Amino acid sequence: MKTPMAAAAGSAVFSDVEGTLVDGSLPAMAVEAARELGLLRPRSRVLIGLLDTVERVLPRGWSRRVQAMKALLSTAGLSEAEAARVLDAFLPAARARLKPAMGARLEAHQAAGLPLVLLSGGMHEAIARLAAGMNARGEGTRVARRNGVLTARPDGPICQGAGKAARARAVLAESGWDAAAGYAYGDTGSDIPFLELFGHPCAVDPDPVLAAAAARRGWEVFRTAPAGDAGRA
Repeated sequence: MKTPMAAAAGSAVFSDVEGTLVDGSLPAMAVEAARELGLLRPRSRVLIGLLDTVERVLPRGWSRRVQAMKALLSTAGLSEAEAARVLDAFLPAARARLKPAMGARLEAHQAAGLPLVLLSGGMHEAIARLAAGMNARGEGTRVARRNGVLTARPDGPICQGAGKAARARAVLAESGWDAAAGYAYGDTGSDIPFLELFGHPCAVDPDPVLAAAAARRGWEVFRTAPAGDAGRA
């Protein structure tokens, strides 16, 4: 593993989650947790099934947005207490799928004094709790509530693509961190707007779109497994 550079004053490290840090789909894990608890609402079950079918025929670039929609549906119609039960069941599965090599790299950054921020299109509360277990900050897609019940609508932009870049800029401005001195990790073409904000972008087990962009721009490529083996969900 390439040793991260020493931390510059006022810098930080930002990392995508699905496919970058976690080998698998957090939305799929959330849906499975809700289903096993008997908390997946019938309407959500039908809509998720339809999205599964649609996702198979959509261009690759749409996959992450569809997954974010499924994540919102996994807790739609639940109370705060019921949603917390889903998160309690989901987190062990997510932690079990952490990529050891990527986890070690982020820990090395933290040991060098860099604060860590996880960014994901997944539900904000899930990402915040996953990050808390890593002594980090988590930022995900916020879910709109109605009368104390979670809906299937995002409260603001989905934390993907341009939305993820906007969230990163907001966190940088709030914290006063220098993006030019910071590090960023992502795995798909949808992460390019977020990665290009930082002075040290890195493509982790990249999809073809990000791999091509990294080659053109001279970005580091970090492979945690042989090419083609990393989770693309």
